[in-house]
Amino acid sequence: MDYIAWILTLSGLIVLAFFDVRTRHVPLIALLLLLAAGIVFSVLRQDLLQAVTGLLPGLFLCLLSFLTGGQVGYGDGIFYLAAGLLLGGMSCLTGLVFSLLLSSVTGALLLALKKATRKSRLPFLLFSALGFAGAFGLFLGGAL
Repeated sequence: MDYIAWILTLSGLIVLAFFDVRTRHVPLIALLLLLAAGIVFSVLRQDLLQAVTGLLPGLFLCLLSFLTGGQVGYGDGIFYLAAGLLLGGMSCLTGLVFSLLLSSVTGALLLALKKATRKSRLPFLLFSALGFAGAFGLFLGGAL
């Protein structure tokens, strides 16, 4: 069942990242479908602790979106809520850390090369796709 959760998460994330890059918005219906799948997987897994810890990264990003007035998109937070329910807290947190590292390095490079300003926006779900691909590699290797 874990493989199915990973495939659902990565497939949904690729679609969402495409929209994030192209339009800077993600379709709410896709987010809600992924969230519904996460709820189903959580119920089937019957592990309340894993479900609750899985929600923490998404709740953090939703709170960050609220506190920054939308500088961090709510779509990012909703995706991480779904991913946390699908994959559990540790896998979701690993994907988030990888995503933050990749986006930070990219942002720093773009600033250093004067290709972006501090006000420039990066499509975070693109970095999430790469970060979760790295986390999936750890899962396949048995580290998660």
